[in-house]
Amino acid sequence: MLSFNLGLAPLVLATGMISAAAAQGLQHLNFFDYGQRGPLLASHFGPPATNATFDYVIAGGGNAGITIATRLAQTGASVAVIEAGGFYEVDNGNLSIVPGYATYFTGSDLNNYSPLIDWGFATAPQAALGNRQLHYARGKTLGGSSARNYMLYQRSTVDSMQTWADEVDDQSYTWDAFLPYYQKSVNYTPPNQALYTNSSNKQDPNAFNATGGPLKVSFSNFVDPFGTWAQQAFIKANMSEIEGLDSGKLLGSAYATLTIDPRNAGGRLLNPAS
Repeated sequence: MLSFNLGLAPLVLATGMISAAAAQGLQHLNFFDYGQRGPLLASHFGPPATNATFDYVIAGGGNAGITIATRLAQTGASVAVIEAGGFYEVDNGNLSIVPGYATYFTGSDLNNYSPLIDWGFATAPQAALGNRQLHYARGKTLGGSSARNYMLYQRSTVDSMQTWADEVDDQSYTWDAFLPYYQKSVNYTPPNQALYTNSSNKQDPNAFNATGGPLKVSFSNFVDPFGTWAQQAFIKANMSEIEGLDSGKLLGSAYATLTIDPRNAGGRLLNPAS
């Protein structure tokens, strides 16, 4: 058991909601949806300057932290998540909710970032860019940088996973060993091919399975005209079309999968892991 003063943490998210949601089979893991049906959002925070005891304390509420907290809460353990940021839906409003605003504050200007949801990291001076330093957008919020990735869903590559496995001398990190866990976390809906009248969207069906979840992964209900021309440009540049970007191969061009619910195109960045 771990005890600490709740007044010391910038944001503490206890897992009463996470445990309750886990008991429902991970079907509705949206902070706001759950808050409307049960406890208020504010009830997931410990009272300031009040001591509390948890079985586990997770430092950081990014992709890994929230996922680990959820898995632990499913066992019945009490879990606290400490996060430097907050809820991006609240802190950043429409800029984090409306997909068209996704590019705001993600450029290279060091002074043009959103401090409520971004760490404001700067790269090392880049010799090829006249020793300029660039803003490197990284999420300081629940959900981490998944809140800043344009709702794209992509995986690592076969070779990079093999390198990782070799460096740590543990072959459980190879692509083939890791793929079932990728598949376990997502619920995939293939593209509507009827929408791609001027292009094609090939996806490897073996990258996903029918029993995955809870993260919804799909494609938009429309095809951006720019994307159809971009595909032709890639092909003419000898970047041939491959079967998606989720099978461990990135050498080529393909439409990227998105973390959206195909029923309503709703964003699914932080919510499923929470």
